[in-house]
Amino acid sequence: MARDWGRTISQTIQSDLGVVASFAPDVVILQLGTNDLTLLSAVEVGSALEDLTRLLFESYGVGHICVCQTLYRKGVPSFNKQVTILSQYLKVVFEPIPCVVFWRHRGLWKCKTRFLARDGVHLNNLGQYIFFAV
Repeated sequence: MARDWGRTISQTIQSDLGVVASFAPDVVILQLGTNDLTLLSAVEVGSALEDLTRLLFESYGVGHICVCQTLYRKGVPSFNKQVTILSQYLKVVFEPIPCVVFWRHRGLWKCKTRFLARDGVHLNNLGQYIFFAV
């Protein structure tokens, strides 16, 4: 099913693992799960991210995997509740796995300045700066 929005975890597995295989990176940073969270529960998304990290480590030899937190959306409390649950789930699941780090974007998690674009979903220029600088 084609979508007009960003990738899901399953689309990433289907379409992007060939790139991982061709580069054989030591480190992979994943900013995934936001689109999945609009369709699935936090536990289902967390489980899919855990499966992907294990696949990257066991089948593709990636030695270090950083899974970044899903960001809140402006004015969508039900989505944001799922983000909180997902973050708690991933923190617990990844803690005992030495090759995986769960990364919380400190500057965006409780940012007091406006960092989202008008759509309430994507980052504006300040948000992009914080995302890459912090």
